[in-house]
Amino acid sequence: SPRRALPPTTKQWYQRRVHGECSYNIAMAKYLLIPKNVAGDFDVPAGWSRVGLQEMNNPEIQAAMGSLFTGPGVVDAFNKGDLVMVREGESQSQEEWRVVKVSNKGDPFDVPDGWEIIEMDETNFGEYMPKVGHLITPDMAPGMEGGTIKFIKKM
Repeated sequence: SPRRALPPTTKQWYQRRVHGECSYNIAMAKYLLIPKNVAGDFDVPAGWSRVGLQEMNNPEIQAAMGSLFTGPGVVDAFNKGDLVMVREGESQSQEEWRVVKVSNKGDPFDVPDGWEIIEMDETNFGEYMPKVGHLITPDMAPGMEGGTIKFIKKM
């Protein structure tokens, strides 16, 4: 009988989905890069959580980046916010946060029931960075500064 290939593991599937440019490395298997879905969101697999920008100086994260960032295309995609790094394991935070966006400054934000906008600026951003850093991609800075991107917290 012909041999059938086993279906890829979740880790292998996510690695292959990133343009085939990321190698699957057992040593770094607890970290992956995942792309945006067709809606422009990131489908973080169950049991995984996003790595926050505030964690990028961590030597373990830097080692994973060295393994996962296999070429300029991957680095560019990450810097544009088209890829995010995720780690095996659930988020340590009990709070639930999301990002909301509008096209133009002054447009009303669509905030679901049970959520509230948390106003952030340079005076309090450091306080919130550990809570929202995992949601931030490098391409978000203009929207955050321009008032078209806000963070919401579940009440």
